[in-house]
Amino acid sequence: MITPLIQSSKLMGEKIGIEPILQESRNKKKKKKTPEEKASDESHSFDSTTQLRVRLLQVLDTIITQMEGRLVALKEVAYDFGFLNGVSIKTTTLDELKNQATDLALKYPADLNAYEFTSEIESFKCQDGLENIPKHPSDNCYVQTFVQQT
Repeated sequence: MITPLIQSSKLMGEKIGIEPILQESRNKKKKKKTPEEKASDESHSFDSTTQLRVRLLQVLDTIITQMEGRLVALKEVAYDFGFLNGVSIKTTTLDELKNQATDLALKYPADLNAYEFTSEIESFKCQDGLENIPKHPSDNCYVQTFVQQT
């Protein structure tokens, strides 16, 4: 996985006039230690290509970790607001919708008034024309059009 990245980086460097040579760092001469003085996990010296691979893997690990954290946050948002999609409004009972609306309003009291929000959800649920709401969540842009028309 890393080797193709290094090769494509070399090609790009050649195209823009940069020599694709990784500089070898000069290793300082270290004082010899007795076996008792050496740490068991003392690092070894790597060539520049290996160091680049290690750094790229560290970057990829950071990206994956960040994406996992964002996925967890997005799942929480989906859990909080998921009942507002067309399928849920159409299939969920009015009492359950009101409970979910109240929970959401309690979670965001500065933005939502629980009484007003549950009233709006109830009003929307009881409107004529809900049979036109899409049956699949991917069609939610149609819900926005439906709300704007009513």
